[in-house]
This record gives sequence, structure tokens and C-alpha cells, in this order.
Amino acid sequence: MKKVLAYLQLIRAANIVTAISNIWAGAVIASSGGFIWDKVIIGSIASAALYAGGVTLNNYCDRKADSVNYPKRPIPSGMIQAKTALILAVIWLVIGAGLGFFISRNAGIISCAIAISAVLYNISKHSTLAGLTFMGLCRGLNWVLGLIVGGITNKGLLFIPIAISLYIVLITAISRQEEKSPSLRKLVKLGIVIIPLIDGAIVMSFGYYWPGFVIMALIIPTIILGKIFEIT
Repeated sequence: MKKVLAYLQLIRAANIVTAISNIWAGAVIASSGGFIWDKVIIGSIASAALYAGGVTLNNYCDRKADSVNYPKRPIPSGMIQAKTALILAVIWLVIGAGLGFFISRNAGIISCAIAISAVLYNISKHSTLAGLTFMGLCRGLNWVLGLIVGGITNKGLLFIPIAISLYIVLITAISRQEEKSPSLRKLVKLGIVIIPLIDGAIVMSFGYYWPGFVIMALIIPTIILGKIFEIT
């Protein structure tokens, strides 16, 4: 059981729910509420896999710093071997990228772009501008994937993922100072937890109230999982 919990911590289970909420919101808006369920399901799994892969890779890259600052995390504590985490990160990213092509060619391209952005973030995260840019891209492109899942025809909707990217850039910028202040750590956690509320509110702003409410409800599993596993 401890091993299972360690793996769920490694992929930050609570955060994955927020990635799925992006897909649902984008699909609802792009399809005017008439999305195809099988594409939404595949898109959700792809998004979850990509997020799991990116976060696992991040844990692998941060393993030395975490051994000092967060020794109880899965890799520093020895619950999961670093080599195993790296292999899992690659597998998750490949699965996520590959699943996108089962939706459409464009979805596959965006899924690959998310995987590449996740890798580039971990390579460049110590560079403030590049790190923030790639982290913002990961979340913004995830929203684009949701729009593609819904069959986007209106390119004007792309302002939403751009706004989401900027929001994540802000949250990430604050997170870089969270070790200096417990208050900032709480703020970053809150900023992530409320993503389903933001997604749901965006959907409601287009007049899709029931789907918006369902998406907002994803904050419940996010909060529950967030009490069990770390979010930041």
C-alpha cells in the first residue's frame, strides 16, 4: 500500500485532476456542448499521462535538491528508485503523446508538443524566463488539446489557452519563492487547486451552465487528493 501511495505522490495525483478539467472545458466550449465522448475520454487519459510523465521527470531532476529540502518524497526516501522514476516518466510521456494521434493528427501534434515542453522545462527550469515559458506552454497546450478534442473551428478561442498559460506562469513564478514563506506555498497550492473552478467558470461564461458545474465539481477530488498527496 505504501508503494502505491508513493507512486501516486510521484505523479501528484491531485494535480492530474486539474489537467483533466482543462480537457473537459476545452471540449465543451469548442463543440458547443456536443462533444464526442470517446475523444474526450482518450484526451483525458492522454492529458493525465502527459502530466504524470512531466511531474515524474521533474521529481527525477529535483531528486538531489529534494533529498535536502523534501527528504520524505518518493525518490529521496528510497520508496522509488531514481532509475525507475526516469523510465516511468519516459513511458508516461510516450503514451500521452501517442494517444493524441488516436484523436486526430492535430491532437497528436499538440500532445507531442506538451511532452517536449515538459522535457524542455526540466532542462531549462533554472533559467527563469525559459522555465516559466515552458511551464506555461505545458498547461496552455493542454487547453488547446481540449479544444481540439471538441473539434475547434473558431481560432478566436485560442485566447483562452494563452490566458491560462499566463496564469500558470504567474503561479510558477510565485512557487519559486515558496520555500522562503509558508504563506506563498499555500498561495501556490490554492492557485492550482482552483483550476477546475476557473475552467468551469470559463465554460459557464459561454452559457454552458450544467457542464460548467460538472467541471467545477472536479475541485472536490482535487481537494481530497490534495490532503493526501503534495500538490507543489
